[in-house]
Amino acid sequence: MEIKKLENINIIELINRQILLDEEFKKKDIKTNIKRDVKNNLVAMAVECGEMAQEIKKSWCYWKNNFNYEEGKFIEEMSDYLHFLLQYIYNNEKLFEELKENEFDFNLELNQTINSFSTIKGSEKLDVTQACLHLYLPLSYELLGYEVGVAEIYSLFIAMYTLLYRHDISLGVFLETHHNKFEKNYYERTKENY
Repeated sequence: MEIKKLENINIIELINRQILLDEEFKKKDIKTNIKRDVKNNLVAMAVECGEMAQEIKKSWCYWKNNFNYEEGKFIEEMSDYLHFLLQYIYNNEKLFEELKENEFDFNLELNQTINSFSTIKGSEKLDVTQACLHLYLPLSYELLGYEVGVAEIYSLFIAMYTLLYRHDISLGVFLETHHNKFEKNYYERTKENY
C-alpha cells in the first residue's frame, strides 16, 4: 500500500494515517504488559517534546555558548511529538468527532495561517520558549482536569509551526520528514523487533 505525501496540513488524513500505523503495531508480538492509555500517551508526548527542545537548545539555553544543532534531528523529534499527539486526538472520541465535523474549516484556517505566518500581526512575538512550553498543554490540561478541544489542537499546530518558522524550516520539509518516518515505521519497524 502506498500512502501519499501531504503538502499541507490535513488533520483527518494525518490521524487516519496514524490509526493505520498503530493498527500495524498492534499486530506485532510485543512482549510488554504496558498499556497504551491516555497517561502513557501523555508521558510519551512530554518525552518527545523534551527531546525536541533538547535539539534546539541553541534557541533557549541561556547558560551555554556551544551547541550542536542538527536540523534533521530536530525535525524528527517534532515528527515523533506529532505521532503521539495524533494518537492522543483519536483516542479522545469527543475531540476526534469534533475535528471530523470541523475538518474543512480547521485545515483551511490552519494552512492559511501558516502560509501568511510572517505577515500576521503579533507573530514576531511568538518565540521558541513560548512555543516549546505550549506543546505541554495536553499534559497540563490532563493534570488540571480540563478538556482539550479543537481550539487547543489548532494552537498546538501553531506552536509546532512557530518552532519550524523560527528555525527556517518549511512546512513541506517537516511534512516530508513526517511522511518518511511514517513509511519507515509502517514498512520496517512494525515488522522488526523495535
